[in-house]
Amino acid sequence: MPLPTLHRAAVDGDAEAVARLLADSADAAALAAAATDDDLGMTALDFAALNGHPSIVRLLLAAAPAPPARPHASSALHWAARGGCPTTVRLLLDAAVALAAAPDDTACLPLHWAARYCHADAARLLLEAAPKAAALRNLRGQLPLDALLASTAASMPAGSKQEAAALATARALLAAPAQSASALLQSLALAKGSWLAQQLYTEVVATHACHLGDWQLVPMACPGLAAALPAVLQRSEWEAAQLTRRLPAPEAARLRVAALALNRAQTRTGLPLPQPLVWRILALTCTSEEGCC
Repeated sequence: MPLPTLHRAAVDGDAEAVARLLADSADAAALAAAATDDDLGMTALDFAALNGHPSIVRLLLAAAPAPPARPHASSALHWAARGGCPTTVRLLLDAAVALAAAPDDTACLPLHWAARYCHADAARLLLEAAPKAAALRNLRGQLPLDALLASTAASMPAGSKQEAAALATARALLAAPAQSASALLQSLALAKGSWLAQQLYTEVVATHACHLGDWQLVPMACPGLAAALPAVLQRSEWEAAQLTRRLPAPEAARLRVAALALNRAQTRTGLPLPQPLVWRILALTCTSEEGCC
């Protein structure tokens, strides 16, 4: 079914046509709010948001300043989050910040969509507007982090823009408040085939206090985990011990060599160091790029 003229102009990014159609209409607000006659029921604003046309979004918001939340349907902000244009997301949040917490018919928030499509800048804006959104689940029980992990199950080229976008989006989600280590680690454990999950264990344990049950969700011989040791040690010596048990063999061996070298130095000089300082030295040694011995 062909799109209405206004909708087509919004898809194409034809701001002049949109402005003309709105100016010629007897009821510009009604025209801007008109939805397609299909299951999606998308407005011209939805199409402009999805395709990242801020100038057209401005024109349509001027005609109908309060975009509706439309219960059980995807809002314009959902489509903007999927498209990933931060300017468009910002415009819609300024017009109706409540849209950030408005779920669609699957209980997905705009943040789920931004995460699914690895749009880090859009995710940050949405989290500023609705900080607790990172801890909310859709009807499938997915957190926004789960949506991200599901979309990145296959490996991405190292150093690629896709990899950088996925990592940046994940870090934005992990930095959001109101999240527990348990929920985050459960998400990572379920995403066994995701290369991204393997990289996030380090960031989760470095930034979230973990109980015994949480540490049991962290894989043994977890790659890169040593990088979290200084942060974990500052939080708890018990947690640091849990972390060292899960180091890959080369990193564990490196830590043992560092401990032996440090012990020998203390024995030779007769100057024993306080235990917290010993831990700190070993943690920094374990995470340094060149090693210690």
